[in-house]
Amino acid sequence: MKQVLKIIFKVLRYCYLVFLGIYLVFIFLHRISIDTDIFGYRITSITNSEMIPKYNVEDIVLVKKIKAKELKVGDTISFVGTCCGIEDKVINHEIVKIEEDGFITKGTNFEVEDPKVEEKQILGKVVGKIPLINEMHHILVNQLGFFLIVFCPLVIVIVIQILQTIHELKKEKEENKEEVI
Repeated sequence: MKQVLKIIFKVLRYCYLVFLGIYLVFIFLHRISIDTDIFGYRITSITNSEMIPKYNVEDIVLVKKIKAKELKVGDTISFVGTCCGIEDKVINHEIVKIEEDGFITKGTNFEVEDPKVEEKQILGKVVGKIPLINEMHHILVNQLGFFLIVFCPLVIVIVIQILQTIHELKKEKEENKEEVI
């Protein structure tokens, strides 16, 4: 029974570490892809409720680099704002009109259109949510979720590792005592 529990604990520990590793890689890629695309893709997040019901706040989306002439009305694009309080912020809005010198966009849950978006502002077309990462992110941005999924298991893993080390040291000490006698 003790051996079974050890195996179960090891499997759970490795699964947890893989889960944490995947999330850390995602955070790293998210930070890098803000400034540059990686193989033609970026990862960004929805920062406000203007895209509900299509996307929720804190949804993680994949953005594909695309030529402006390939975009059409109804596509959600990711672009860098240049005025009106959104300077240098990544915005994800839907194209509602295409004009010769740019695109008119707005949030699906917002009545006001954005200032005209020029081709040079466009980062790409939003392909969709990233399912597993999106769900992990929703849980981990919540304080209770972070506490229960990251902090508590990490503390448990550390405490168990310390207890195992103490147990091994005691065992080694006892073996050394027996050898002396």
